[in-house]
Amino acid sequence: MKTLVFISLVFLLLSQKNSAQFYDYPISTIDTKNVKLTDNFWLPKIKLIQEKTIPYAFDKCEKEGRMENFLIAGGKKEGKWKDAVR
Repeated sequence: MKTLVFISLVFLLLSQKNSAQFYDYPISTIDTKNVKLTDNFWLPKIKLIQEKTIPYAFDKCEKEGRMENFLIAGGKKEGKWKDAVR
């Protein structure tokens, strides 16, 4: 019984120490609107995704009828949904 009380006390003290360290952690969250990338690694990849990948994906969805399916499924448009084109 003494061992169990000792282990519980040690656990309680350690958990309080860790929680105090958590609140003193020097890194905090920021709003992503305040982030500006200027590097030569991530910035070109993100620009490529914004300028090519996303428009391509929307174009494919439009051509294959996925956009209309989304509107029908969401109740914004009447009609029968279509099977995906493969």
